[in-house]
Amino acid sequence: MKQNLLSVALYIGAILFILIGLGHFLGVKHPMLFIYFNTPYFTYQNIIISVGIFNQALFFIASAKYRALAPYALTAVWLTIIAFIWINTSSSFLTLLDAGSVTNGSWDLDWSFSEDHNNESLKPSTYWYQILPLSVYAIFLSFAVYRFKQ
Repeated sequence: MKQNLLSVALYIGAILFILIGLGHFLGVKHPMLFIYFNTPYFTYQNIIISVGIFNQALFFIASAKYRALAPYALTAVWLTIIAFIWINTSSSFLTLLDAGSVTNGSWDLDWSFSEDHNNESLKPSTYWYQILPLSVYAIFLSFAVYRFKQ
């Protein structure tokens, strides 16, 4: 049972990272696939990011097969969250928000992305909300790794 919980947790992470990697690779700037969905970017940057994210997904798949790697996968998730927290609190990112260099993007029902360059309603909390599901996943994975070790 403990092994199944850990495997499920790691495969959920792999699926999550595959979806995020596909979002970056295809340029689908949708919240949850793209934490910073409305910041300026170049296509080549997203392809580089997607390669790293796909590698992380492969690492999670390997960790599900070789469970001794699971603590390292867990560390990778927590480091990712720490990096997002660092970005969200960095002066350069807050300057980007203050300068109005982001757009208040919204999704229409036909899945097309429209950009409203009036970003008055866009708050820094938008990016913190993006980190929340990943944090919940990290807590779940922490529990699964801890249970497996007992």
